[in-house]
Amino acid sequence: MVLSKITTGIREVTVSNSTPDLISNTKENINTERIRLILVNTSTGGQTIRIGIDSEPTSGIGIPLYPGGSITWEKTNPSFPIMQKMVYALSSAVGGTLSIYEEVVI
Repeated sequence: MVLSKITTGIREVTVSNSTPDLISNTKENINTERIRLILVNTSTGGQTIRIGIDSEPTSGIGIPLYPGGSITWEKTNPSFPIMQKMVYALSSAVGGTLSIYEEVVI
């Protein structure tokens, strides 16, 4: 079996402010491993985006990502063991946007 590195590049998504969006999921595919995930809050209207790891965030629960803020998870950093988990996002108001960069190995 040959492992191939797949880079999904950067994608921009509009994040709901009423129902958490599933933005990344490698948990259900046992042949896929996330090696890097970078999230950037690109909202222009002051929206905070909450991130949930394996659970849906709410308006007060989740990792807050403020406008212009970013967070990076890498396989080499054991402090952030999210490599096989679902990642959700929820915006504090309508129009929140998130840029997502993800690398996976299949």
